[in-house]
Amino acid sequence: MNIELQNIYKKYFEKYLSSIINLNDYNRLIDESNLSFGEVNKVQLKSNLEEYLNLNHFYILNNFYIEKLSPEEQNLLQSTNEEEILSLVKRTYKDIITKSREDFKRFKINYTFSTAETSFSYNDELVIGIYYGSNKEKYNSEDLYLENYQKKKEFLNELSTKLKNEIKEKLFIDTKIIVEKI
Repeated sequence: MNIELQNIYKKYFEKYLSSIINLNDYNRLIDESNLSFGEVNKVQLKSNLEEYLNLNHFYILNNFYIEKLSPEEQNLLQSTNEEEILSLVKRTYKDIITKSREDFKRFKINYTFSTAETSFSYNDELVIGIYYGSNKEKYNSEDLYLENYQKKKEFLNELSTKLKNEIKEKLFIDTKIIVEKI
């Protein structure tokens, strides 16, 4: 498996995704909320969108199975023709992010460090992580802390649902949004 080609594919997938879905708006909603979302510890993350899109809460968790591409398509990834590469990604990403089995059945997979049921997604879903760090501010009471926690949970659930629906509507792909505090 060629890591360099995976990174190129990932970069262009992220460009394609950002041309369809404005993740900057979603990122800004988190940053500008008054809910005290802390900084994300990037060292713990496996892959992220910040690399190309300057986002600090949204991460693509899927693996990219570029071995499914033909040798010609893999060669195209190494070219400088961005338009053709984006066209390739647009045409192939659903297959490239899908982990396959010999029986072709749908199954669950985990791209996170957690073993919680909510961390599992189907093998053919686009998996996006929304991560946030510890609170920026300290609370004088456990009640205030729990109230803020509940508001964050509701805020992120609404934001996740909106993003998931927008992706489904525009890209016609099932999406799993995993929200975690790191």
